Amino acid sequence: MTELQPKVSAVIAEIERTAVEHDAAQTDRLQRWRIIEPDAGRLLWFLVQALGAWTVVEVGTSRGACALWLAGDLRRTGGHLTSWDLDDDAQADARRSLRAAELDDVVDVQLGDGGAALAALPDASVALLLLDSERTQYASWWPPRCVCWPPVGCSPSTTPSPTPRRSRRCAPCWRRTSGAPPCRCTRWARGSSLPHGGTDRGQVGR
Repeated sequence: MTELQPKVSAVIAEIERTAVEHDAAQTDRLQRWRIIEPDAGRLLWFLVQALGAWTVVEVGTSRGACALWLAGDLRRTGGHLTSWDLDDDAQADARRSLRAAELDDVVDVQLGDGGAALAALPDASVALLLLDSERTQYASWWPPRCVCWPPVGCSPSTTPSPTPRRSRRCAPCWRRTSGAPPCRCTRWARGSSLPHGGTDRGQVGR
């Protein structure tokens, strides 16, 4: 596991400090920045590394705190982040922060409706998706077909299972043309043991 670059950490810390001052003066919840907590940000950063994420999508750029956490290790994974938001003022702040952290070359900030953007993405083209906008909209976006789902009971592994059958739900990840290696998802027989010690309980591939 790598360490977050000091320059990135410093920019995140500055956003956090500014956000505390800004939010303290706001009585309307929707006017607050409500940036991600540090522990949650570290989780995003960890997920990018653990998944070796090649394509990351965020809906809800805001001031760019999540984008900084997500992009902090994308050069090592060879990945790229695209972030959508409808607030152009917030995105201007995010772009400045990304430039200060020298991550603007791996992040594409887009002004537009995130739900429409998700619907337009190719199937199974996204390794990691972060929804960070108004929760009332999520139900109309879910499940997003653009995400390359590792189904329950599938093991991302270079070692095939004893009785592998490619899940129809995960099949597109075998045909990705992004240059990243295939995720090698396989479907296990009903009730069989899984690598993590559980069983699939017949839920895979539905």
